[in-house]
Amino acid sequence: RPPRSTRKESSAASDVYKRQDDTNTVVSKLQQIFGSSIKFINAGIGSYSGHQAVKRASIESQNAKYKSIVYIACQNDFKSVADAEKTLLALNDISSRFNKNVLVVLHTYMEYNLQKFLFFPKNSYWTNHGIPLANDLRNILPDVCKEYNFNFLDWSNIVEEYKIRNKSVFSPFNLYADHCHLSPEGNSLMANQIAKKIIKKN
Repeated sequence: RPPRSTRKESSAASDVYKRQDDTNTVVSKLQQIFGSSIKFINAGIGSYSGHQAVKRASIESQNAKYKSIVYIACQNDFKSVADAEKTLLALNDISSRFNKNVLVVLHTYMEYNLQKFLFFPKNSYWTNHGIPLANDLRNILPDVCKEYNFNFLDWSNIVEEYKIRNKSVFSPFNLYADHCHLSPEGNSLMANQIAKKIIKKN
């Protein structure tokens, strides 16, 4: 077990990586990247809301000191922008337990990132709520994270860069196992982007 000074916690609000075996989750990919220099702890539970994720992080950090926390925030963790703002405020309240080293990753779903190729009925959930909420979250969360001195990653931006790099408008489909859960390739891509932030921060 590495010294506590090298430990990090990864806390996920929903099962963004639960559809894969243990070697293909975001957390396991991060562990593979950093080896024994950092211990990553997967504190995510399927179907958590943002508030539940922060509560879990608070409980986990009561009796142990961590160097940082990575919060993978799925877009459906929040009912509204106000809900997201309250969640990040609560995360800021416990950030000292994580050396004030917080990374928030906004994980947007396939329906959002590939909406140009999908058909939605006029009054569907995605037309009326899912896509507008994702737009609002992408607009607001960077500023909220900046206010609290959190690092921030926007999965939609990462997906767009992946599409350009692969020179195919259809390539982002490879990143999803279903409409929300990431494939092994998607988990690997997210882990690599998180790792870059961790290295830069340290």
